[in-house]
Amino acid sequence: TVTCISPYVGEDSEGYCPSGNTDPTKAVALPSTSCTCPDPSPIPAGYNKTSSGTWYCAEGYIGSPEKLCRSDSECFDEPVLQGCDKLVPCATPETEDCRR
Repeated sequence: TVTCISPYVGEDSEGYCPSGNTDPTKAVALPSTSCTCPDPSPIPAGYNKTSSGTWYCAEGYIGSPEKLCRSDSECFDEPVLQGCDKLVPCATPETEDCRR
């Protein structure tokens, strides 16, 4: 059985011996398995997801969201969202009080 390694998710698949095989040293054929990165849990502030699975920035945030699995400090992959930044007001410029 071919399975996805955590945190990746996908359907398991079975290896098989090709039909009509006569070579006992022939390796088992392994089907391609589609493993995907799951959604992070909990979902961080600034991100929303449509019912069709598309990520977008929440109100008050701007950018282009991207979901990926990234290795943490201990080399374990973890799902993360990046690309949405919180909108903040510009700083008020400093002025001179006695300016004419």
